[in-house]
Amino acid sequence: KMTEKIKKITKKGKEKKTDDDSESGNYIVKVGEQINFRYEVIKELGSGSFGQALKCHDHKNKTDVCLKIIKSKKKFTNQAKIEIRLLQYINNNDKQDESNVIKLIEHFTFRNHVCLIFDLLDINLYELLKYQDFCGLDMSVIRKIAIQLLYTLIFLQNHKIIHCDLKPENIMVSKELDKVVL
Repeated sequence: KMTEKIKKITKKGKEKKTDDDSESGNYIVKVGEQINFRYEVIKELGSGSFGQALKCHDHKNKTDVCLKIIKSKKKFTNQAKIEIRLLQYINNNDKQDESNVIKLIEHFTFRNHVCLIFDLLDINLYELLKYQDFCGLDMSVIRKIAIQLLYTLIFLQNHKIIHCDLKPENIMVSKELDKVVL
């Protein structure tokens, strides 16, 4: 009887895993695959605790985009829904495009994974520093990045939003090093 109770408890707590998912809940990505009958996977850009970032070709708009595909686990799905609401709020309240916060183009669910579509950006600050062998950046570049980040933080503060994961990996920088996006 005790083992039956334990089995019931463990079965209840399990989340559905499909053949499309790894054990950790990541979607098993295949280059060339079509997601949502529109986005063709070109390559994986990176992965984190949330899931994966993919470079995809948007066949409708004929542009390359970043598709962020969230793990299929409930806690990540719930967090993604909060991220979507926050990004929509920021996008709606940033009419002059002054926040330096990434613009959410669209979102949808694909095979039990929340997907977010963004403009494809150049490089994150960590990768840029790594590319420079961690020798630092010119003071004028640091100043430009710092000023834009301060404008972003002021915008977020004015809207009572706290960025809980501010780190070099989450700061995107343009190739020209003149534009920063969180």
